[in-house]
Amino acid sequence: MARSGGEDRGLFERPAGSGVWWVRYVDREGREHREKVGSKSAAREVYRQRKTEVRLEKFDPEAVTRRRVLTVKGLVEQYQPEFTQKRSAKDDRRYARYWLEHMGSTPADQVRPEDVERWRRKRLSEPTRRGKPAAPATVNRAVAFLKRLFNLAIRDGLLGQNPVTRVKMLTENNARIRFLLDEEEERLRAVMSQEDWAIVGFALATGLRQGEMLSLRREDLDLRLGMITVRRSKHGEQRHVPMNQSARDALAVILGGHDSDWVFPAPKASKRKTVPEDQPRRGDSLYKGILVRACKKAGVKNLRWHDLRHTFCSRLVMLGVDLRTVQELAGHKSILMTQRYAHLSPAHQRAAVMALDERNRHQNRHLENVVSLEGRRIG
Repeated sequence: MARSGGEDRGLFERPAGSGVWWVRYVDREGREHREKVGSKSAAREVYRQRKTEVRLEKFDPEAVTRRRVLTVKGLVEQYQPEFTQKRSAKDDRRYARYWLEHMGSTPADQVRPEDVERWRRKRLSEPTRRGKPAAPATVNRAVAFLKRLFNLAIRDGLLGQNPVTRVKMLTENNARIRFLLDEEEERLRAVMSQEDWAIVGFALATGLRQGEMLSLRREDLDLRLGMITVRRSKHGEQRHVPMNQSARDALAVILGGHDSDWVFPAPKASKRKTVPEDQPRRGDSLYKGILVRACKKAGVKNLRWHDLRHTFCSRLVMLGVDLRTVQELAGHKSILMTQRYAHLSPAHQRAAVMALDERNRHQNRHLENVVSLEGRRIG
């Protein structure tokens, strides 16, 4: 059904009542062009864009043709290589699989916000391979990945709009702080080999993120000065972390067990699995290969590898270390991340209670003065 006037001139729905809208416009040579868009609002936006391109002599019919055949799969194949140098490249490959399975054959210019939201509802409600639905944070990262793909296509003139910009991000619950109790640590240590405990002990002593640990090379360790250089932090910034004696003791065991340049090299190949020579260890070999098995033997529940980092931060705060120092040691970009541990600080708690004492003393002095004045008036 065509529209004859106003901002909807040049728009028509085909088939009528289908909800699929097209745009029709004429270029400067008088040739008519038609494009299938999708929603009416999207068609209206494309129509305005084409009219502007024609008026400014920037209309490119070949680009329009490319848009018609570009699918979500095409977006992934064309732009995912731009993410290979990022630390999140492994996660991005996983997100790409999500979208290929859900809408790989869908023309990119026909993707609607409702399509993304439908996928999101599915991920939040259906169990994954781990037996539970995806977390809001994971879903948000996947949506952000798709949004970046569309933005890159717009940058190159392959698409006119990004439907993902109209999808609101989910509220994330990052408040979970699980740290290792002293008694749990003793039980874990009792069931682990010296080599495995050295790796866990190093994580507890330094607070490094898993990716930061696995990226370490021998040259990043200054044993004379007792300093670790983290060259590839989460936020892309280099930082230095001092070693305590616990970290030194752990490194003595770790480095004494191999001659690789990597501090944490991949385990040697077995009959079932081939590992490339001199590669860093994979993250799942730390969590599943070491921590999960030890927790099962020791009866320690609900402990992730990242909780070793929480333990590092929590113990510092409980020992009275100020939050700014903890932020620097942990490499938190924002003090807000560190403030999650503030309630564990004994100094913080004492200061809060003593503030009430000060208020009460002030109130009592005020009452004493009032009583004294009233007494003099009566006298």
